Order: sequence, then structure tokens, then C-alpha cells
Amino acid sequence: MAYRRTYPVFARAGRQGADSSAQQEDVPSDSRLVPWLPWTWVGAASLIRREPPDVLVVQWWHPITALSSWYLARRVRRAGARVVYVCHNAWPHEGFPFARALTRLALRAGHSLLALSDPVASELRQLLPTATVSVIPHPVVTVLEPAAGSSPDSWRRRIDAAPGAKIVLCFGNVRPYKGVRDLIEAFPRVRASADAVLVVAGTFFEPIGEYRARIDELGVADSVRLFDEYVPNEDVAPLFELADLVVLPYRSASQSGVIPLAAALRKPVVATSVGGLPDALAGSGKVVPPENPEALAAAIVEALDETPLPPPVEQDLWTRWCDAVLSP
Repeated sequence: MAYRRTYPVFARAGRQGADSSAQQEDVPSDSRLVPWLPWTWVGAASLIRREPPDVLVVQWWHPITALSSWYLARRVRRAGARVVYVCHNAWPHEGFPFARALTRLALRAGHSLLALSDPVASELRQLLPTATVSVIPHPVVTVLEPAAGSSPDSWRRRIDAAPGAKIVLCFGNVRPYKGVRDLIEAFPRVRASADAVLVVAGTFFEPIGEYRARIDELGVADSVRLFDEYVPNEDVAPLFELADLVVLPYRSASQSGVIPLAAALRKPVVATSVGGLPDALAGSGKVVPPENPEALAAAIVEALDETPLPPPVEQDLWTRWCDAVLSP
């Protein structure tokens, strides 16, 4: 069971459209849920009743799904099924009306909560002191790993960097908490010490013109590439293959799926000391304070000069996930 839409069309996230990736996980699903349309919840519950599950696994990341999640959880619990919430966040990254009450309502309907990082688990325990909360790190999404015959040539042409230039990659949706503005502020200092090109690839949730204007003001337009687009699954590994360094300049965070992806593709990381990012690096890469372009620039230059170790690859994470979901 999947959401047909998760955000209204007037929201920036709602304008991303459907995932156009040709490379998809081979998992059958019925996409009918819409968080703000109750009749889709009833239809989903009716479909679930035809083949009652032993366990309902609910992905939790935003209170916009609270009422639909609560409704389905209550319905399957009455049929004797366990309900497990996989909590990507405890709180939304931007403000949302009644976030605390909606989050508590939805998550109380679960038998157990699985958090992707210790900071998120701590927030969940404060919100629901009697809840059963476990922590298992974010595994790499296997569909993003390199496919046979994949090539970085298309990205190489699009980036059009000078021969020998280092590629600094910032990957994922561009939202205020991601700190991309800090990375752009840092880049003149990077360029003063290194032949590097910054590539920002992901959907911009803010006007991209503001970023371009600041890039022009800083005089680094020839060294920054902005790709305001959803990157299809099959294009992710080829993009990472070109990168010399992956940077996560977050101002706040729960955790990030970019770090396990960098680990799987053996790319070094510079990240800020927020949320679960330092724990995910486990002593690899470089960690700097958030909202500090000077420190960020220095870490990037050092990492380009002497490549740090990539994040460690945690073994058997998917097996641990299966055990956690299926264990009573």
C-alpha cells in the first residue's frame, strides 16, 4: 500500500510529480492513499482486510500523514495485526500546525517504533515515554546502487568541468534546513585553494533565482552547477561516481540517506555536527559546526587535498530490519 500523493499541489513538494525512474524496486504496491482524502483511507482499509497482514509497517516522516496512518493502524490492530512505525523523523523539518498532537496520535497506534538514529529515538521517547523504541541505522536503498552498464558520461557532459577539477557534490532536495546557502557561501574560500566545481543536484524548495543571484555576487558562477530536478534512481550512482567529495552542510538533521549511499559507493563525506550525521560517519570523513562557512570551506579543502576514509558500510542492516519488524 502506497500513497498516490503525499503533498498538495500548491506545496513545493507536491509539484515534484510522480517518480519517473525507470529503475525501481520490484515490489508490487497499490497506490491509492491520499493523506487528506478520508475515502481513500477507507478504500485502503477494505483492500487490506481482504488479505489481513500479520504486521503493518508504516513509514513515518511528517504529520501530514498522521490521520491516515492512525486510521489504518487502528483498523489492522482490530484484526490482530502488529503495527510498526519506521520513524525517519520525530518532528517535521519545517513548522506544521498541531505537529506534536498529530504525531502523538499516530504513533500511539503502533506497537513499536523503529528510529533511524539515536537523536530521533531520544525525541520519540520524550514524546511517548511508554513507547517501545528501537534504533537501526538507515540502510542503503539497493535500487540506487550501480546498475550494469551505467555510465557517468551524461553527467560529465552536463557538469562540463575542466579536466582535473575536483567535483564536490551536494545531493538531495534543497530545503532551508539542508544548509546549501552555507555551502555556497563557503565556496569562494574553497576556490581560492582548490580547483573544484560544486554540483548541487535535487529539487529546490526555495526560489532557485535567489541562489543564482548570490552565486553571481560571490563571483563563483563558473564553479557552481545547480540542477533543480528530481534525479531518477538510475542516474544517482553515475553522478556519485564522478564526485570526489560528498558534502552535507545541514543546519539541522535527524539522519540522512545520503551517508549510507556515499558509504556504499565509497565516497568521502564532509558533514555538519547535527542530528545523527556524526554517528553515521563513525569517525570517517570530516565533521564541522553547522552554519559556519569558514569551517566548512576549510574541511572541504582539506578533504580534497588528502582524501579521508568513506563512511563504513554496516553489514546485514536489511536482515536486522527484517528481524526488528517481524519480532513480536
